[in-house]
Amino acid sequence: MFVNAVPALPMVVIDLIFGGVMLAAGLAVGWVFFRAGSKNSRAESERARDALNEVRELASNVARDVGAHSSRMQVATTELNDIQANGDESGQLSDAVLKTVADMLAANEQLESQLAQAEERLKKQAAEIETHLTDARTDKLTKINNRRAFDDEIENLFATWKQEQRSFGLYMIDVDHFKKFNDTHGHQAGDEVLRGVARVLKQTAKESHIVCRYGGEEFAVLLPNTTVENGRAFAEAARKAIGDAMFSFEGVDLRVTASIGLAEITGEEDIASLIRRADEALYACKEAGRNNAHYHNGVKSLPITHAPKQTPVQPAAKAPEKSPSTPAKPEAAATPSIPTPTLDRLPGFETFSNELRRRISEAQRFGLPISIVVVNVDKFAQLVSKFGQPIGDVMLDTVAQYLEILLRDMDLLAKYDNGRFAILLPGTPLENAQTVGQRVRDAVADCVIPLGDKQLQLSVTAGIAGAANGDDMQQVVDRAEGALAEARLHGCGSIFVHDGKQCLELELTSPATA
Repeated sequence: MFVNAVPALPMVVIDLIFGGVMLAAGLAVGWVFFRAGSKNSRAESERARDALNEVRELASNVARDVGAHSSRMQVATTELNDIQANGDESGQLSDAVLKTVADMLAANEQLESQLAQAEERLKKQAAEIETHLTDARTDKLTKINNRRAFDDEIENLFATWKQEQRSFGLYMIDVDHFKKFNDTHGHQAGDEVLRGVARVLKQTAKESHIVCRYGGEEFAVLLPNTTVENGRAFAEAARKAIGDAMFSFEGVDLRVTASIGLAEITGEEDIASLIRRADEALYACKEAGRNNAHYHNGVKSLPITHAPKQTPVQPAAKAPEKSPSTPAKPEAAATPSIPTPTLDRLPGFETFSNELRRRISEAQRFGLPISIVVVNVDKFAQLVSKFGQPIGDVMLDTVAQYLEILLRDMDLLAKYDNGRFAILLPGTPLENAQTVGQRVRDAVADCVIPLGDKQLQLSVTAGIAGAANGDDMQQVVDRAEGALAEARLHGCGSIFVHDGKQCLELELTSPATA
């Protein structure tokens, strides 16, 4: 038959290209659903939908082209069969065959051109999708994995741990005194340091390590198939590399140090428990003076390194030497001066509220604890009335500096209103927040402001609350304020805790008096 001699585009090629188009459409669908689960901007969502619609249209067009080509081939085949059946009438056979074959060749050439164009567009769309997938998991400032990537990777490692008992380690890394660094050198210099720390961590880490920016000045590194025993070397190497690195900004060489908290997945714990233990180990670094590393063995935090080699970056007040087993108390002799008021650098309640909302959302995703403490300077209004607003400003600034000394770098201290402060404690359960509350109270009780031949001794009351499942920002704040109101009714130096149902007085080891 004539049809056997007609050259045609191999259908396997058509099938492969068409299948590739449909695969791209499926990838685009998956990408859009992937992006829908994250908190990205509306513009990014629109770009995702546009990419999906374009791939869908491309797949539809290819399907129509292939269908049209098949129809034209069927018509040509029918014409050839009719010519063969009817024979050569008036010498028209040769002309008819040539015309039909020419039509089929033209149809093949047209389809080849259409499929080549579709393949080129498909490559561009695949590159676009791959770029967006990478962007979705990359921190814009440091160009390393972002928090979303961290969440995905730790869930994958945890699933492998549950199925195959492959251990993994979590390292929480905090740049020491970063807030003070920003205040001293500016936020642009701070951004350059964060980029530099990210580079150092990537250079120090092995290829299998997953380096992420956890948030703010905090980084996280996931080490697959790693135990505490063989993970200590990385913790010490990373800490030393950060401390030895020099970061240049506008002709100035800058240096920072870092603290590292390490925990290894154990027993039947979940992701939230692992993150909490790594965070507690990081808190122990703060207690030990920063620029060191601690690991949590499932019961308590133990040091990997010992004495820090560098002093903090221009701290507002010198932090006293502290033992991890004793509450932190600034010495009375270290009462800070106020050439650069700490109070002026603190964020306001709006910033505190926004950060609390973000942290609550994060906590609910992984079941992490979060607590807040509202601190009130006792008899502040009366003291201002008696001594004047300038003395009141000194009082608040002094208390602010003491509070900064006591808190971790990941904690947030904010001005609440006149005479009050708010403290956000991410990853801190309510019982640990009570310890922080007592340390705050005891530290301020040691604070004495000289007034000529007299001394003004300060005291504070505090209200503490934690976030429960389903809580929003305002509910947590309301509970803390309720606890503070009870504390103020009870007397100076009191601390009350709202456990979600009622306000309870915190039993204090050595009550303070105003």
